Amino acid sequence: MFGRSWMLSRVSLRMAGTLAGALMFVAGLSGLGATPAAAQVTGSPAAATVVPGVSTDANCAAGSGTLVGVHDAQGKVECLLTTGTFPVVIPPPLTYMVLHSTNRVWLHQNLDSSGWADCFHTSSPPTRRDLHGRDTDPGNIQVSSNTAAC
Repeated sequence: MFGRSWMLSRVSLRMAGTLAGALMFVAGLSGLGATPAAAQVTGSPAAATVVPGVSTDANCAAGSGTLVGVHDAQGKVECLLTTGTFPVVIPPPLTYMVLHSTNRVWLHQNLDSSGWADCFHTSSPPTRRDLHGRDTDPGNIQVSSNTAAC
């Protein structure tokens, strides 16, 4: 009732479907680490949050274009590569930040930028700013395109 060509086409179809599924699986796995061009997340696998414009590593790489490096008590650093508002992806308490540009940096109490806000600025980068009190656990960090003093 069914000829040899029918069986071969059925096997070919099944193999093609399996191959397509395998390729989609591999593409999905390779996409897990992919981020937009402005985003980088490297270093510890514990840094599971991928945020565009942010890189976490042991230190901000020279020549990476980092605007601000925010350091925590465990020795991790969050490298902010672009202007914008970012959730904090390294564990508090934050201990200090290094301003690698003259952009204003704001620490806000809450993720939605509400609550208190503290502004930091330098005219001679790189400059280290030690963080104390409420600044050690902000809800977000904003790097402004504004380069005027706070």
